[in-house]
Amino acid sequence: MGIITDIQFQKNNKNKVSIFTDNKYSFSLSYDGYCESYIKINDKISEEEIINLKRKDIQRIAYLFLIQMFSYKNYLSYEVRTKLKEKLKKYYAEELFDEELINREIEETIQKGIKNHLIDDESYLNEYIKNKFNLGWGISKIKQKLWIKGVPSEVINEYLVNIDVDFENKCLEICEKKLKSLDKITDKYKKKQKLIQYSLSKGFSYNETLFAIEKLLNY
Repeated sequence: MGIITDIQFQKNNKNKVSIFTDNKYSFSLSYDGYCESYIKINDKISEEEIINLKRKDIQRIAYLFLIQMFSYKNYLSYEVRTKLKEKLKKYYAEELFDEELINREIEETIQKGIKNHLIDDESYLNEYIKNKFNLGWGISKIKQKLWIKGVPSEVINEYLVNIDVDFENKCLEICEKKLKSLDKITDKYKKKQKLIQYSLSKGFSYNETLFAIEKLLNY
């Protein structure tokens, strides 16, 4: 149990307040968090109360960050998790927060976002895969980009298996368009190699690529 001996606005951020107990810096809160806490100088405060104040403040700031993020574009929960962690660590730069506490409050924020229909992984993934498919992306390129976003491989595979798109015919379509730009190449083998290279770079499998080439070059 300590005694609050001073409360100061931070010099570099007037929206944050530093709280001192027993004449030593103890912790910080956002200004809104401080106002809602009703704490004042000479109050007694326990470690448990400090942790609860921090927890509520993290929840408040995390959800504010979440709303700001989604005002520009939609995100997957996997991306939200990473971005919120980065933002919170930056916001509370001087704080030595328990990593477990931060992670727990981020998960609570994500669940709140799902409940309030901000975060919808299913709709996002279905729309993302269809959009990239329409742009001429194959499975491996879609997988790679989603993996970079933090989506587990098993989740990606589940959506790719269930989505109603035909990658084989899409490969044929993009190869047919590419073939038109290769008119100046008379060597059939060179055309084949160019098409293979192009198709694979777009994320289509070797089998899908060979299917397209057989159709287009009459192999």
